[in-house]
Amino acid sequence: MNKKRALLIIIIFALIVLLALIIFYFFFKRESTPYQPTTPPGEVTFPIGPDLTGGPGGESGATSTAPYQYEYYNRPQTFQNERAKLRLISSLPVSGATLFKQNADVFIHYVERANGHIYETIASRDETPYRISKTTIPKIYQAYWVQQGQGVIIRYLKDDVVQTFYARIRPSASTSTEQDLVNGTFLPSGISELAVSPSGDRIFYLVRSVGETLGIRSNPDGTQRAQIFSSTVNEWLPVWSGNNILMLITKPSAGVPGYAYTVNASSGSMKKILGGISGLTLLPDNNATSLLYSESKTGGLSIKSLDTRKGIVSEVGITTLPEKCVWGIKRTTIVFCAVPDHISGDAYPDAWYQGVVSFTDNIWKINLETGEATIVLSPQSVAQKTMDITDLVLDESESYLLFTNKKDLSLWLLDLRENL
Repeated sequence: MNKKRALLIIIIFALIVLLALIIFYFFFKRESTPYQPTTPPGEVTFPIGPDLTGGPGGESGATSTAPYQYEYYNRPQTFQNERAKLRLISSLPVSGATLFKQNADVFIHYVERANGHIYETIASRDETPYRISKTTIPKIYQAYWVQQGQGVIIRYLKDDVVQTFYARIRPSASTSTEQDLVNGTFLPSGISELAVSPSGDRIFYLVRSVGETLGIRSNPDGTQRAQIFSSTVNEWLPVWSGNNILMLITKPSAGVPGYAYTVNASSGSMKKILGGISGLTLLPDNNATSLLYSESKTGGLSIKSLDTRKGIVSEVGITTLPEKCVWGIKRTTIVFCAVPDHISGDAYPDAWYQGVVSFTDNIWKINLETGEATIVLSPQSVAQKTMDITDLVLDESESYLLFTNKKDLSLWLLDLRENL
């Protein structure tokens, strides 16, 4: 009997040891080997690098004074799927960017928001952007590119006064050294709003005088200045449409009727084109023949197109804000728009302007003539992140689309050549 009990104890002990070994192997030993996912056909995996999600104003702690050096966290990354090629140009906040053609290449210029440094890269090359100006001007909140990317107008706050400064930029192809912006020109202090002509050779800005707002047309450096507009109403937004046509829109707010006028950039003559539309915002094409406009509605908003020559209004078939769109350059019936997955019942455009609402967008291509709409980018699928897309820029060949993610002001480039 004692032998049987001893044998039973030995068997139970052996089973306990065996069970312990099995648990150790499956729950501890195998965890020491990282899981290697299988990459489905057509997709690309990326090494995990430093955190690229830092918000505006973050400090890297790493600096470099050598020309054309850039910190690791700001190196471009490329994300691909079958229909789109997406490239992160800058993970740091930017104030304004542009695309322009130089010889056979399409270049990107952009201004870093925190310090005003200017960077350049070539759209077709997956390479690190290089700095072409190291002049430090802190907290640039707007940068307007003029003269086909060869000039920039930067706006910043100094002593509680908005300063507006123009500088000429040499492309890197013409110099091997970084440039200084100290030889630029200051435009008048207190400019409230500014717009650039489609050709980039003229600007229009608003300044407040005693009891009225004045509209001034000039060259980008402030020369050949002429007043072509005045109003006792202060709240205006200018948009340039066509080389000799401006549009002035009353600043929008949900529930407040908005009005839009065309202004002849030479004579200053005005004509009303839209009125009595709540929360009115608009985006004209580059020929002053068509525009997109939005209207605030109970529980959301709607967007329509207007043929300014025929006075015909049409439904667009999507729901977004005109500020999240860009008109085609070669194909004037085409628009590219960032379209939210969902629009809540807030008051627009106020909720979006104020940052109360942040959208999750996809980019669509819409043919306003045929009504055909095609999705060309889903950031969640391609880059595994959500984006509230704004400040869209097309190059003249419509091969590249540059845009900013409003959530962190990072800069992105979408290759459209497979979608032409």
